[in-house]
Amino acid sequence: YNTAVLKTVLYYPTRSGDLMIDALNAELEVEVKSNQRSRRMFNDPFANDPFFGGSRKATKNYLSNSINISVKSLPEPRPDNFSGAVGRFQLKAELDTNAVFANDAVGLSISLTGSGNFKALKFPEPTLPEGIDIFKPERSENVSIKGMKHTGLKKSTYLLVPREPGKVVIDPVTFTYFDLNAQKYITKSSGWIKMTVYDAEGTQPVITSGYSREEVQLMQEDIRYIKAADAKFELSHSAIFPLRFWGLHILGILTLLSVFAYEFRSRQLQGNANLQRRVKAMSQARKKLKKAQHLSEDSQELRALLYQLIAGFIGARLDAAENALDTSDLIKLLKEKNISDTIVVETEQLLEGLNMDRFAPGAVKRSAAEWSEITRKILQELGRVI
Repeated sequence: YNTAVLKTVLYYPTRSGDLMIDALNAELEVEVKSNQRSRRMFNDPFANDPFFGGSRKATKNYLSNSINISVKSLPEPRPDNFSGAVGRFQLKAELDTNAVFANDAVGLSISLTGSGNFKALKFPEPTLPEGIDIFKPERSENVSIKGMKHTGLKKSTYLLVPREPGKVVIDPVTFTYFDLNAQKYITKSSGWIKMTVYDAEGTQPVITSGYSREEVQLMQEDIRYIKAADAKFELSHSAIFPLRFWGLHILGILTLLSVFAYEFRSRQLQGNANLQRRVKAMSQARKKLKKAQHLSEDSQELRALLYQLIAGFIGARLDAAENALDTSDLIKLLKEKNISDTIVVETEQLLEGLNMDRFAPGAVKRSAAEWSEITRKILQELGRVI
């Protein structure tokens, strides 16, 4: 006879004590030899031999044995942040870049690798300081059965949008599990997560994979020690690999890291149209403002472009179709979000003034430069509150 494994199941008991796994029932098809001899005209003893008789198909129910198991309880006392994870795990939390502009997005990924009850464990969540918006994470996992245990990776990627410039420190992400081999509770920590948020309106260094332009230039310079005592100097041979050689290699590595960081962020935003629109709202508004600043004083497009700039930014940040909204609808959206009255009034005055100067030229005594400067200030204030 032949044997085969029909099914492999991993059980994770949720309570201690004596438990029983019920018997499994299977209905199988078997071949049964028929003892009926065919009627023949001649009584041929060879043809009527039972060994050469026919067979038929039949079904039969088979019942396995039940299994009794004894489940031990986990030791006491249990840590406060223990959520029932049993096995052996590794925790990792990191940002895709450690320096961003205010109101730009940055990815925070938290991953668990190892083996254990992946399906039942509670995933750790980050605790963020004030001034950072966090969006619903994108979760993924790659878990399979190897060596009669679940092994693989489980990951959550959060999209963070810092609102205020400055130094940001995120509390360490912790995860506690019970190690069966060590027979004790183990807590893993990611350590402090730090990043720098620059003012979007200021003049700040170019950010490339966590290094500023000044830091990259500093890497290309030698640090020379100046000795105060008298000494004789001798001509030395030049280095095999000059400083320029190492500088070019460092710049090449930083460029590759920048490409990888950009690709990672693009994949995070892919498939979420509303989030892409919200994240790109500020950069698109700045492009329109820059275009408006290059228009002439008597350009008919200037006022319309500035109006579309503010309306488009509000619509994108508040998930509304700005093309279908007039000034009163935009102001209503701001009031529903509990925006301060001062900002709401300034925004309303700007939009109404632009419309008035657009359809009745000369009604509002403001130059193109004044309109652009007022629009820039209103955009900066709106970017901090929505």
